[in-house]
Amino acid sequence: MGFLISSLQSFSQSFFTFNTDTLQVDTLQVDTLQVDTLLVEDPDTIVEFEFNVVAILPFYSLFIETESNSPTKRMLKMREIAVESLNGIRWAAERIRSAGYNVTVTILEEVPDSDGIFNWSEEDLIGADVVMGPMQQQTLSKSIKPIRRVGAEHILITRVNDNLLRGNEHIRSIIPSPSYFLDLIAERILSKHYMDNIIFLTSGGVEENMENQFHELFKLDSLGYNSFGSDSLAFNIVNGSKTSVGDLADKLYSYKRSVIVTLASKSSRSILSNLQMVVQSNDSAEVFVFAHSDLKELGFIDIQFLSRTRATIPEQGLVNWSDSTTLAAIGVYRKLYNSDPPKFALRSHDALLDAFQRNLVNYLTSPQSSNDTLFIETAWDLSSLPGVVATEFNWVQKYEFGGFVNSDWTLATFHQNSWCTTDTISDLPPFILLD
Repeated sequence: MGFLISSLQSFSQSFFTFNTDTLQVDTLQVDTLQVDTLLVEDPDTIVEFEFNVVAILPFYSLFIETESNSPTKRMLKMREIAVESLNGIRWAAERIRSAGYNVTVTILEEVPDSDGIFNWSEEDLIGADVVMGPMQQQTLSKSIKPIRRVGAEHILITRVNDNLLRGNEHIRSIIPSPSYFLDLIAERILSKHYMDNIIFLTSGGVEENMENQFHELFKLDSLGYNSFGSDSLAFNIVNGSKTSVGDLADKLYSYKRSVIVTLASKSSRSILSNLQMVVQSNDSAEVFVFAHSDLKELGFIDIQFLSRTRATIPEQGLVNWSDSTTLAAIGVYRKLYNSDPPKFALRSHDALLDAFQRNLVNYLTSPQSSNDTLFIETAWDLSSLPGVVATEFNWVQKYEFGGFVNSDWTLATFHQNSWCTTDTISDLPPFILLD
């Protein structure tokens, strides 16, 4: 496995002490694809599989720090994310190498110099199977065309504007539009809370389109719960604003369990802050909350609120700590860094392994040369390639002739002081009104 480190002049080299041995292919293993074996060419003709990765990350290595020129909070945060992502890439590459495959990773600096000039060009991307990043919108928009021209798959591990997916079939975004989790929330509420007092708290802001989609999903007759012979909505609607949650307090009843649904995101923090205050000021009502995935990232949301409301959010990247294969994979990371993998390490690790598996299968199922070759129907084992740890992938092409997004979301509930997969938590008992 060879790692080529480029243009990280002022960045700590302690992160880049990698092995440089090259191994030949001796086994083929996979556990996240839908097949167990492939019929391929005579395996004796397949001597090695070279997987070339380029990562473009914001290390700010060209930034010159002086007494009068200190790094900003954003810069420090982006450096932290870059290191986490690089650690995840190294982790994935180490597991791929251990399985017997050649991996080359080239690291490029995404932030231009003070004159706005990048220290990488299209030539640095030639031969790449996969390019990960950049992470910042300005650099990303400038990199799409050169990455497309060299024929590499372009993997994005940070949230991006959906318009970048249009006309760019080579792009895969592991974080899709939140609209892909609306059906999960609707189905969960209609199956588990159809007898409860359901309140839909709208924000009327940037989430308006999502809120309209949720209205359509939540009609009683859309999912088979039209027991009242009505096609009306099954919830009370409370119209909030940037600074108010309307008459939400008046909708919380002490004689019925209340379930609040809000799609307010980070851009509507005040809605969520006010929601928390209203719920906490009413300690006699039983209240549960279904919220946007951003709720987990907001520091002002306290644990008492999350616990009491059994807060449930859509999530990607939940680690199954009871799975032995997952624990073994995390053990590799612990040996490398003496810690558990943080969010961006998990994302980059899983995204790279998913790309590796798809590239390997494409390699095995395509002709290896232009010469006529004797093909033998050989069952090649695809049962135990190094697999993802937290993120499952269900790729959907959002626009015709456009890029792909990962539409796989899981509901997570705050239970016993941690976020757990909702389906693993026991169902709620029926609401009983005490005299």
